[in-house]
Amino acid sequence: MSNRSGIIAIALLAIHFLFTQLFTDHFSKAPLREVIDLKSTYSETFDIYVPMEQTYKVNILFDREEKEFEYLKSVLGNMTNNNENGIPLKVEWLLSENGAVVESSDIEATNSCGWSQAQVYRCLGEFEVPSGDYQFKIVIASPHSEFSNFKTHLSINYNFKNAHTWQTAYIFWGMLFNLFVAPFIGGIIFLILIVRYIRHLTSH
Repeated sequence: MSNRSGIIAIALLAIHFLFTQLFTDHFSKAPLREVIDLKSTYSETFDIYVPMEQTYKVNILFDREEKEFEYLKSVLGNMTNNNENGIPLKVEWLLSENGAVVESSDIEATNSCGWSQAQVYRCLGEFEVPSGDYQFKIVIASPHSEFSNFKTHLSINYNFKNAHTWQTAYIFWGMLFNLFVAPFIGGIIFLILIVRYIRHLTSH
């Protein structure tokens, strides 16, 4: 390997790293994450962009904010016990493209479907549509007053563990390459260039 080839190889590794970052930022971006207010009936329409044909989940996220566990279960539900479904939440949402409805759901959402250290999730359904621009309308009719005690987000996103597109496959393998393979290859090439440079200096 010539010095020029080594420098080109290192530059290509750096370019790939930057490209992977930009690629990941684009295809990992959630189509929607907005703070919503459940003090009264909520109705809103959002313009969203779906970056890839993936199964996206519609969720409401309730911030836990150090509330007691028993209180959270009583309001939001205990996903491990079907006898503790929490307070029902009447929700209707529509996903449209150029005025035509492509997906919709009209449900009385109960129970939680996920817990994290910061939030409790309530699932409102899912959809899978081609990449593009859409309008998402949601109506939450007369929510119970207990929901107003939470800081709440409306989220549309996908679960990376269950992803099934070439984009998410590239994000995964590209990340592994950048973390483990690229530094090893780049380090060896850089070491070879340094050794050659030292030999060049000592030979004169």
